[in-house]
Amino acid sequence: MMLRCTIILLSIAAFLQPLRAQYEHLYENWRWAHFTTKSGLPSNTIEGIVETKDRTPWVITPQGLAWYDGYQWKQVVLDTILPDRRIRQALPFKDGLIVNIGGRLWRGNQYGFQRMLLNSKVDSGFVSSICPTDHGTILCSVEYEHVSQLFSIGESSISMIPSPPPGKLFYTRSTIWLLGEGNDAKHHIYRYKDGTFQKVKAETGQPNAIRAIVENSSGVGVLAMDAPKGSIGLWEYRSDSDFKYSATERNQPVRCLDISEKDEVIVAYESGAIHMRIDYRWMNIKPISRQMQNILSVKYRDNGDLWIGTEDGLYLHKRGSSIWSQSQNDFSDVSNVVMELFRSSRGEVWTGTMDGVIVTDIDGRTRHLNTVNGRPLGLITGINEDGNGDIWIVSGAGFKGAYCWDGQSWKHYSFRSKDIGYHKIRKDNSGRLWFLGLGESAEDPAGYILDGRRMLRIDSIYSLPSNRVYAFQQSQEGILWFGTANGLVKISEMRTRIWDRDDLGKNPKVFTLAIDSTGSVWFSTFSALLARITPDDSLEWVWRNDELYNYQQKIWDLVVDSSNILWLATTKGLYSYSNEIWTNYNVRTGDPVRELRVVLPLQENVLVGGHGIGVRSMIRNKNSIPLIVSIMKPMIDQQTVHCSWNVASLWGAIPSEQIETRYKLEDAQWSEWSTIRDIVFSDLESGEHHFLVQAKDSFGNKVVVSNSVSFYVEPPVLMRPIFALPLLGMFIAIIVLLYRYRKAQRINALQILNQRTRIANDLHDEVGSNLASVALISARLLKDESLPDFVREQLSAIRETAAKTSDFLRDIVWYVNPRYDSFMSLETRLREIAGRMLQDQDVRIEMNNTGTADERFVESRRSIILMFKEIIHNIVKHAQASTVIIQCDYSRDEFLLNVKDNGVGFNPETTRYGSGLLSIKRRARETGAELNIRSNLGEGTTITIIFRTNATDL
Repeated sequence: MMLRCTIILLSIAAFLQPLRAQYEHLYENWRWAHFTTKSGLPSNTIEGIVETKDRTPWVITPQGLAWYDGYQWKQVVLDTILPDRRIRQALPFKDGLIVNIGGRLWRGNQYGFQRMLLNSKVDSGFVSSICPTDHGTILCSVEYEHVSQLFSIGESSISMIPSPPPGKLFYTRSTIWLLGEGNDAKHHIYRYKDGTFQKVKAETGQPNAIRAIVENSSGVGVLAMDAPKGSIGLWEYRSDSDFKYSATERNQPVRCLDISEKDEVIVAYESGAIHMRIDYRWMNIKPISRQMQNILSVKYRDNGDLWIGTEDGLYLHKRGSSIWSQSQNDFSDVSNVVMELFRSSRGEVWTGTMDGVIVTDIDGRTRHLNTVNGRPLGLITGINEDGNGDIWIVSGAGFKGAYCWDGQSWKHYSFRSKDIGYHKIRKDNSGRLWFLGLGESAEDPAGYILDGRRMLRIDSIYSLPSNRVYAFQQSQEGILWFGTANGLVKISEMRTRIWDRDDLGKNPKVFTLAIDSTGSVWFSTFSALLARITPDDSLEWVWRNDELYNYQQKIWDLVVDSSNILWLATTKGLYSYSNEIWTNYNVRTGDPVRELRVVLPLQENVLVGGHGIGVRSMIRNKNSIPLIVSIMKPMIDQQTVHCSWNVASLWGAIPSEQIETRYKLEDAQWSEWSTIRDIVFSDLESGEHHFLVQAKDSFGNKVVVSNSVSFYVEPPVLMRPIFALPLLGMFIAIIVLLYRYRKAQRINALQILNQRTRIANDLHDEVGSNLASVALISARLLKDESLPDFVREQLSAIRETAAKTSDFLRDIVWYVNPRYDSFMSLETRLREIAGRMLQDQDVRIEMNNTGTADERFVESRRSIILMFKEIIHNIVKHAQASTVIIQCDYSRDEFLLNVKDNGVGFNPETTRYGSGLLSIKRRARETGAELNIRSNLGEGTTITIIFRTNATDL
């Protein structure tokens, strides 16, 4: 009994396993693309999915329609004011869609929609369902208060369809269906064919019995019934057969379903269960992946891809093959563990596995060799070809020595009596083969060099820190590089250098290395570290356990191809580095190709091998997945700007959140590559700025996608035109007012000058001539000696008074007349006064000009003259001087008057000042001049007066 149960269980397992394999692709996350409102959708609730004839996808959401341009979803604005704005139907029609919104029809495409205005008969009712026909017309079911009616709408005509009885229309890829009400109050299903409706199924018993009908272009379809009891579930049919009630899909209300061009059916039930029909066998999909939970709508594309509309957005399942091709072998499982790949000069690909060698020729034929002369080969870790075209294989953990295939037979070679295992075979610039040994004792060799027919022991020629050698490369300059158990070794003609534990850490085993075209040496250690030695022997860490991307993985193989791309085979998949861009191919392809041990980049593809995956091939010319970068309008707040952007790949091939971008402002440095999508700039200068974003292409080969946006930062509030213009206007107004004021001043000054000139001329001509006449008459009368003495005395007094008044008048005219408003006139006046008043003294006058005098000094000349006269008068009256020295010096800032005599002098501390000196002090104080009086008894007197521009009353 136990044996029978076991056999039954094994039989069921054997039967179920291939069934599950048929939908295993539904659980491969890399095949799914997810779209949400961040992708441009109006809502994350996807109620329906439609594709037009040009294969443009459209979605129906509670917030409206949107279409997909291959990168982003574009919302469509429908200018409708209907109370019921719910989209009841959206179906492909001609070059776009016909949409039923609230019982009214709209027609349009990506460029816009217009309301379809029908006749009064149709517009007075409520359009409950529509179906486009192959003839370019539209069938519609219109409901009135108690009845419904079918109409056919053409480009220029609308006609009523009298039969069959009206009902609800259903649209599939190739057929129009009608659930109509018969005369016997029974509901029948009709198919529209050749312009007429034909009954294909007996009554359903209820008016809303059909939930949905789906059909492919071959006429294979499925009908979902909600009633009556005993008919609930799925009915399957072909174009040439009647409806057949499904044997398994019964008694469950259906939420949505669809059928592919290969007759595959997916059904989402109201219970949440998901069933699929594959090869006409129904399967319950368990467990349900997260992408298929809360399904609201489904839609197959013509290529087999599947749209899934959920309450959490829209998913696209890409059924097409990945860029990886599978070469998993049909041999034993151990042969799917690949440790070496090599391409021979004849184009054959030799694969080293845990079960010998697999050789694939240029036609794709394979042969498996796991024994030689009856001896099992086991693990193969190294394969290479010598100059004669012979193939050599070695094993680091299997057989000792090496095997050689000369094209006819295999031959085993032992390099010493007690041979060891050899990890890899590498070729130097001269074509010699280097067999890298894994020595187990101090006497074991580090390996051998096949030089023609000679085998040269490596450690007998070169000094290495360990006889366990994992990697070898020779640079273009002839420098030898070794990866050993005790570090990295560089051997040149000049010297040997070792990077050991002190440089590489506690585990310095260098397992693989490669040299790029710049001369940099890339290597990895057993501690999952990646580093490079630059041409100047500097050590640069690239990946560390606690740094860059936190790659915690072991690197098993490094190869630089002919394009100078560095390829890495790691426990977490395939990576490459080119143009300073790292690429993770697990992210880019989504295919979980992990546990890699070896990589072989070829011109047309890249081969990888590893644990349990056999050999995978990635086609290089299919690596480029186009991207698009969209930059939102920057948000500007004074001098702070918030920039955000999105990036998308064609048909969601790469999840947007995994695409790395970088940005910069103007000519600044690019940021680091990252997945951030916004940045805030503070304290920006006012003016125009340019913000740029770049995205890596899908496989990081180079930067191919970029976008930019310009924005303008307004100047501070007070510097903006709205404020600057009034200020500028005010400034101009002030300038104009000042100009007019100065002009008025100049006019006024000119008028004053003219008035002064007139007054001076009048005083000189009228008063001066009268005084001169008085003086002349007095002088003439005094010549008459017959006049009495008292008369003569009066005449003398008159003549003297007239002379003094004439002098005073001369001074007044000189002050008033603007022609004397110059320092030259002042100098002349001072000389004249000094000459007249000091007739009996030796007088020297020195006038020095050290600059351009301020005109304000000219305006103060009256004070200067009066003070000068008072000084000269005191000299004449009190000094008894024989010599007087007068010095005048004027510049831009000051005017200096210095008068020195050799008279009797006085003591300033004991002498009481007379009215003359007091008058001088008073005038100096009033004009703000600096007065200095120096005198001693018997030593004369020196009076200095300095007039400055900061004087209070110049």
